[in-house]
Amino acid sequence: WEYLMVPQARASIIKTAEENGIPWVAAKEWLKGQKDAPWNNDAKANGNIIEYPEYYKKSFHAYSDGNLSYDAAFEQELASRSVGARNFPTYSSRGEDVFRGAFDQALFKLGAGVNHSDDQKDVVIVDFGCGTATSTRRMAKQFPEATQLIGIDLSPYFIDVGKTLLKLA
Repeated sequence: WEYLMVPQARASIIKTAEENGIPWVAAKEWLKGQKDAPWNNDAKANGNIIEYPEYYKKSFHAYSDGNLSYDAAFEQELASRSVGARNFPTYSSRGEDVFRGAFDQALFKLGAGVNHSDDQKDVVIVDFGCGTATSTRRMAKQFPEATQLIGIDLSPYFIDVGKTLLKLA
């Protein structure tokens, strides 16, 4: 499985991405090459000691360390875009945006929003399981009236990549 199926699955998703105008290889190399990023410094990711649930430490998709690796974090948004392109072929590289947009519309129809009263100074939005902050950055654009937006994830690697992408945005 690990030596046959995983490489084939990875090759397939990368090919799907590249064929749909998502520059997987170039984007991953660009991200890995960011000089001020934590993975290019001597400091280890986060440094906190966390007791992870067992499922979190298991092999996941193409990553033997699950979500506890920079490789998984580097590719998270690329894989999401590639899956969006495959699942919504009419929209190609914008497939993921269309998918997320459908959720946005549903939430707004249900009344999601940031209500701010005169006596309320702070409005905080928390994104649990934020990964590399794809949704966190999206919410920042959708709810500019929020005074604080916090992304929380168990993987220090995903947090490092998310913070770096936010700085580069």
